[in-house]
Amino acid sequence: MPSLIDRLGRPQRGDWIAGVTNALVYLPQGIGYALLSGVNPIFGLYTGILPPIVGGLLSGSVLLHVVATNELAVPTGRIVSGLTGVVAMEHVFALTLLVGSFALAAGLLRLGGLVRFISNSVMRGFVSGIMVLLILSQLPNLLGVRGLPPGSDARRALEVLLHPGSIDGPTAAVGTATIVALVLLRRTPLRDLAYVVVMVGASAAVAGLGLPSVVRTGSQHSIRAGLPNFIWPAWSVLPSVLVPALSLTIIGLSFGAGVARDFPNPGGAPARPSRDFVGQGMANLVSAFFQCLPSAGSMSRTAYLVETGARTRWASVISGLSCLGLVATIADLAEQVPLTVVGGLLVVLGASAIDLDRLRLVWRVSWAERSVMMVTLVLSIAVSPQMAILLGVLLSLAEFVWESSKVEVTTLVADEAGRFREEFCPVRFEPGQPTALRVHGTAYFAAIEALGEVLEPAVRVAPTALVLSIADYAALGSTGVMFFQRFAQRMRSAGNAFFLVDVAPRVLEELRATGVLPAVGVDRVRLRSEDGADDGVAAALAAARAWLAGSTARPAWGSATPSAAL
Repeated sequence: MPSLIDRLGRPQRGDWIAGVTNALVYLPQGIGYALLSGVNPIFGLYTGILPPIVGGLLSGSVLLHVVATNELAVPTGRIVSGLTGVVAMEHVFALTLLVGSFALAAGLLRLGGLVRFISNSVMRGFVSGIMVLLILSQLPNLLGVRGLPPGSDARRALEVLLHPGSIDGPTAAVGTATIVALVLLRRTPLRDLAYVVVMVGASAAVAGLGLPSVVRTGSQHSIRAGLPNFIWPAWSVLPSVLVPALSLTIIGLSFGAGVARDFPNPGGAPARPSRDFVGQGMANLVSAFFQCLPSAGSMSRTAYLVETGARTRWASVISGLSCLGLVATIADLAEQVPLTVVGGLLVVLGASAIDLDRLRLVWRVSWAERSVMMVTLVLSIAVSPQMAILLGVLLSLAEFVWESSKVEVTTLVADEAGRFREEFCPVRFEPGQPTALRVHGTAYFAAIEALGEVLEPAVRVAPTALVLSIADYAALGSTGVMFFQRFAQRMRSAGNAFFLVDVAPRVLEELRATGVLPAVGVDRVRLRSEDGADDGVAAALAAARAWLAGSTARPAWGSATPSAAL
């Protein structure tokens, strides 16, 4: 029986360096993610242990690093908002269990392709909204404001700004210094360890200066070094968090798929989204029994691993084992970290994740993408992240349907060498003249109706011949088949000729299986050329001119005729 080393290969030097340093860098972020989720920081540190190990071993993408993330921590905190102590913990661990169950089920059902239906505009709006929420949520900690009334993060942030007298000077100074130091340090050779250096340095400075008004993490949470405990989920909590868990699953799997795309497997092995779902699902499912937050593929942590030398999935495993050693020995030092320092770290993380270049790109593409992005962004801030992502999925589908309803028809014109070029001009049909067109788009539903409107004038002109290239159509479906059946019959009744060229094999099979091929004409349908040449268009135009001239000669389709292909 092959050993684990035999099956996975041996860890390389870069994997060791990347894994160990990644565990160090994760410590301040893990503390922050737990605070964002509304629970003890130790649970954020625990999430740096099992999810990377299980996800690293089981995911299809070799470099995918599964761990707690901003994108999951912020909505988790909103879901358990108002809950404290054991009750909040029970809800968070129940979310982890359900996220793992949903993700694993999606992977086993091979639903990896579904993430393609969440558009880039939705994800840009969602990420930006989440990061704005993150920044707003940290203003009270950053400025040392206490006793704020309950409410949304935006409302609490507004209260802080409207009552500047409640700001604690030393706390605000430490928080501001943390942000400045982190921004500057990230531009130096120490950038990879910037978060650790700033957290340790700022905490030491506060301790050395003896600033009593600067609140430490330990004043609100007891953090003890050691291993996570095995727990049973609070089964009674599960029904109340089913829908929120589904939204978290969509968020996590969507971001994981994005990470897998940006960091392909070494050696060119194909991506396997469903296998990544299984890896992320098992990572959450197992870690839910060991006091962990919901986790997913992390863009920042995966990028860090790659930049510091990771070459195999062992980098994630080593990172988890290193985090285990750190948590078991020095986790209690986290009690000395000031909350304003954690707030400063999270503010920089949030601001760094807002990609202005990509936002501008989406904004300039079209009004539809701009609207979808802005609606998702506003919903993330004003309503809730989980509702925003669920509505974002619906918006993505609506955007897909809208774009699929569009059709573009170009006129094919031959040059002196016999090569065809496409002209974007109004389509015209003239008596006694053949017309060659190429359609771009899909063959479903509203798009077919739009195509019908473009081709309708051909039925009213006689005699004429239409050569239609449908190279974009991989399939027609019942809507497309019925349209071409009716259109061919109407053209024949009007005394016109209709030729269908650049037909995909599946389209030809659909026409044959439904009995529509004879209605169009076996001798007037030509398969798509394998080399993408316009031989079919040229041959069809020649046949169309012969037909218009009154020739009775059968068009010479050669070996590419449907009868020869079937």
